[in-house]
This record gives sequence, structure tokens and C-alpha cells, in this order.
Amino acid sequence: VVSLAFAQKNPKNQAESLNWLANAMKEFGFAGINVKGFINNVKTALGATNPAVRTAAITLLGVMYLYMGQPLRMFFEDEKPALLAQIDAEFEKMQGQSPPAPIRSTKKAAAEEEGEEATEQDEDGGGAGQDIMDLLPRTDISDKITSDLVSKIGDKNWKIRKEGLDEAAAIISEAKFVTTSIGDLPLALKGRLCDSNKILVRGIVLRLRVSSVLGWLAEKLPSLRTVPGDLMLCLPQLFACLEDRNADVRKKAQDALPSFMMHLGYDKMNKATGKLKGPAGKKPAAKGLKDDEDKSGPIFILIPSAKEQRIKEEKQLKILKWNFITPRDEYVEQLKAQMATCFAKWLLDELFHFDFQRHVKAIGVMIERLNSESDATIGCLDLILKWVTLRFFETNTTILMKVLEYLKLLFTMLNTEGYHLTEYEANSFIPYLILKVRLHGSL
Repeated sequence: VVSLAFAQKNPKNQAESLNWLANAMKEFGFAGINVKGFINNVKTALGATNPAVRTAAITLLGVMYLYMGQPLRMFFEDEKPALLAQIDAEFEKMQGQSPPAPIRSTKKAAAEEEGEEATEQDEDGGGAGQDIMDLLPRTDISDKITSDLVSKIGDKNWKIRKEGLDEAAAIISEAKFVTTSIGDLPLALKGRLCDSNKILVRGIVLRLRVSSVLGWLAEKLPSLRTVPGDLMLCLPQLFACLEDRNADVRKKAQDALPSFMMHLGYDKMNKATGKLKGPAGKKPAAKGLKDDEDKSGPIFILIPSAKEQRIKEEKQLKILKWNFITPRDEYVEQLKAQMATCFAKWLLDELFHFDFQRHVKAIGVMIERLNSESDATIGCLDLILKWVTLRFFETNTTILMKVLEYLKLLFTMLNTEGYHLTEYEANSFIPYLILKVRLHGSL
């Protein structure tokens, strides 16, 4: 379609073709698309002189971003700053959104509808659940990762090590995405992460696309149950990126931070800051730290795609389905473990404390933060509603009234934000609310 559209000189036809493609992608899903060819066509559209065509191309990129995520941006990093800013703005609009499930299919897909392949496509949004990295065009750089290059990276002379890192960065930058045939390069780079020369460490972070690695980690870490111990080695670089002069590097690091904390925990992350120099490494006189000061940070941690991962795990029966007559201990423990990844530790302790007064205070804080942490609240909404359902099984009037006060304000905020409960969220909450109303009419 794009080839035919751009063979004509009518910009209206070109713009409408791109708009049609954006809609078709949402209707049919992303499975089976030739990513490399499609990206090349979009690049052509971005270079059009007519603003309507460029706008349609950027809109199409926004739809592609729903399926591809941050890796898509790498293909357009060479565009002019003004155009790249427009692309980034479109991507920003898509943050936190999930691609819609396809409502149309080819004849072949329709014939396989009852088969396993079609079932998987229905569940993952027509390509949204598959590993998008498998669709990206990759370059074999194995012939360029020579023994001389590896030797340079490990040389005693820091200038030669820097020269080797520069060469490796140029190879990777040119290739964009590479195959797994990269020889001894990973081991050579791993050794440099602990290099005594901090300039070289920073060079790895900035020149070898670790800004991109952080984005990849932010996307992949939430779905992993366990991680290698080597993840701790990345903390100094993560903290360095948080204070980098480059805004894009800082943003990638901020996006990755919750995912690191999810696996390493607050204590390890906090201990690692003690090795930093300057303001970031300064710690308060700890014994005199007041509770109010300790609770001044965010109460929720917004982890990209974490909610979608929880939905997927429950659908695949990897975890207990939130469906019971009376909540057993295993449901409570599962919920607590899930909440530990995105709730402030002190808040989690309060919410699961044996004293209901602590619950009341915790809800009070959640009410105070509703507007200032609305995005993170929505990101944790499924867990919040599940915790509320547990309170429905209690008889304490004080906590029930506080819960209802919070729910009223919560749904007011959701309405203001234009957010609608997903089927998953509704099924985890509404049946228990109705049950409570039936049992206690006064509620």
C-alpha cells in the first residue's frame, strides 16, 4: 500500500494510506508484519514535504510503538532533532497503553481460530505478547569482533582500552540490532564495567547503547522471576545514568530503576548508594531519622508493563486466579508478594499489619497521594482493588468506612483521568463488592 501510495504525487492519498494502515494494524494485529520493510516505508513518509503526510507517518509510528515498544525508536535516532522530538511526543502518548486485541483476521487465521496458534494470537493482541525483538532485522557482526579488538578492550593501557571500546561502539551503532554471534565481546565488556578508569565505564554506558540496554531491562525485568547476581554490577552505572547530563539517558535510567528494585530490593539498592560520591551518596544520621521523613517518597512504584504481566500470568494459571468464597492464606501471601514489587515497603507493612488502625492510616496516605501519584495508582490498581476485597471480609466498621471513602475518591480520580476498569480488574473486585452489599445492606 505504501509503495503504491508514494508512487503517486497526491499527498492526500499518501496521508490517507498511512492513516488506513494505522487503523488496519490495530484491527488485524502485528503478527506477520515485515518490520524492516515497514520501517523503511515510514522513513520515506517522514521525509515527505507535505506536513499532513509527516503527521500521518508519526501517528502510524505511535501505533507501531504499542507493539514494538522502545526498540522502535532506535531506527529513527538519526532523524533531525525537531522530527525526533515529535516522534518522542507521540511515543509518550502511548506510554502505559496496551495494544488492542485484533478484531479482524486473514482467511488463514480464521481457519485456525480454534487451534492453538489462533488462541495465542487472541491472548497476546495479535503479536503484542510475542518477543518483538525476534521480529527486528539483525546484522551478523561476528567477523568484526576480532581477537585484536577483544585484546584492545582488555589492554593494560587505558588509551588502548578506550580505542577498543570506541571501535566496538561504532560497530554496534552501525548495525543497530545484532545476532547472537558476537564472540568474546560480552566477557570483554563485563570486565570493563568494573574498570578503575571511570571514563571508560561511562564510555560503555553512553557509547555502547547501554541507554538502550536500560530500556530493554525496564521492559524485560518485570516478567522475570529470578535474575543473575550480575545485575548488582549494573547498579553503579544505573545510578550514574540517573545523574547524566543527557535527558534521554536520565529518563531511561528512571524507567529502569523500579525494575531493579523489584528484583534486588530496597535494602540492596540503598546500600549501593553509600558507595556514591557527592549528594547522591550522602546518607542521613540513620538513628535519628524520623518516620515522617522516611515516608516522604512515592508510595507506589510505576513499573512498565507490570500489570500486563500479572494479567498474563493469571490467565496462564502460573499464579492463583483471584476467585474464592473466603480468602485463604495463599491468596493473601500471593497478593503481598505482588504488592512488594511496586508498593513502598513501609506502606506494605502498614497495609498487612494486624492492627486495623494501621490500615486506616495507610489508606489516609493513599487518599492524600491520589492526585500526585495518579499514574502510579492506576499502574497498581489491580493490586489495590484486590487488597480492598480482602477488607470486605472483615467486620470492623471503621476500616470498612475508610475503604469506602477511598473507593469513592479513587473512582472519581479514575473518571477524571478517563480510565475504565479492565475486565481483569473488574472481575477481581466487583463480585466481592456485590457480595458485601448483599450481606450487609447498610453498606
